[in-house]
Amino acid sequence: MSLKISIITPNYNQGEFLERTILSVLGQGYNNLEYIIIDGGSTDNSLEIIRKYEQQLAYWVSEKDAGMYDAINKGFARSTGDIMGWLNSDDILLTGALATMHETFQMFPDVKWVTGMPVSIDERDRIISFQRLQSWSKLKIISGEYRWIQQESTYWRRELWQASGERLDPSYSLAGDFELWARFFRHEKLFSVHIAIAGFRKRSQNQKSLEGLNPYIAQVLAILKREKALLTPLEKRTVWMIRIIRPIIRFLLPNRVKALRMIRKLQHLPPIIQRHRSSKTLVMTSSK
Repeated sequence: MSLKISIITPNYNQGEFLERTILSVLGQGYNNLEYIIIDGGSTDNSLEIIRKYEQQLAYWVSEKDAGMYDAINKGFARSTGDIMGWLNSDDILLTGALATMHETFQMFPDVKWVTGMPVSIDERDRIISFQRLQSWSKLKIISGEYRWIQQESTYWRRELWQASGERLDPSYSLAGDFELWARFFRHEKLFSVHIAIAGFRKRSQNQKSLEGLNPYIAQVLAILKREKALLTPLEKRTVWMIRIIRPIIRFLLPNRVKALRMIRKLQHLPPIIQRHRSSKTLVMTSSK
C-alpha cells in the first residue's frame, strides 16, 4: 500500500498560475494523493479553475482567511496523509516528485523529513536555475548558514508535524516556513535528496517572497535567536567554534579541505540521499 501524501495549496487571486500548479500535482499520477486547496476568497478566475478540477480534489473551500499560513493551517487540519507538504499556487511539482517522496520515505523509515534539489522556474515554467544541493542541520542554520531550505521541495511525516505543534505560526507573516523548520530541527534531522522535486517560480513583479526579502531575513534572525537560547551548553560552544573557523577558511589554502571537513563534522550534517548509478535505488552518501 502506497503512503498517502497530503498536499495543501493556499490561493488568493493567483488565477494566472493556479491551473498550472493544480495540473503539476494531479499530473503526478500518484494513486494515494490527498490534494486540498484553500482559497482566501479570490475575486479573479481562481474559483472557475478550482471548480474545473474539484472532482479530483479531496477538499476545497473559498472563504476569507488571515493570510497564507492561516490557509495552510486550515488545509492541514483537514488532511489525513502519512506524508505532508504544501505547494503555493504559483509553484509547480516536477515530474516524478511524489513517486520520489514515496520511495524515499518507504526506503528509509527512520527519515522524518526531506528536502529536494532547489530549482527555480520563470513565468513560462522554464527551469532557469538549479542551486547547489546542501546538507542541513540545526547547528548549521543557527551558526548562520540558513539560506535556503526550499519550501515547495520539503515534505515530512505526520508524526513530526504532531510532535512539533501541528501548526504553522501565522505571527511570522513571511517566515512561517522557516519557523516550522526550526521546530522540526528540535526533533529530527533533515535529509536532502539529490533529485529535483519542485520549481519555485520567480516572477518579474508582485512577488512577496522576493520583494520582502529583508523583512523575511529579519524574521529568520529572530527565530534563530530564539532557537539558540534553547541549545545545550555544548551546542552553544560548537556554534561558537563554527563561527570562529568559517571566516578564516579562505586564508587556509593548503588546509582548506581539512577545515571544511572539520566544520561539517561540527555541524553534524546528515548524509545525502541520491540514486545509485548502477542499481538505480536510493542510497545514502556522505554529506556536502
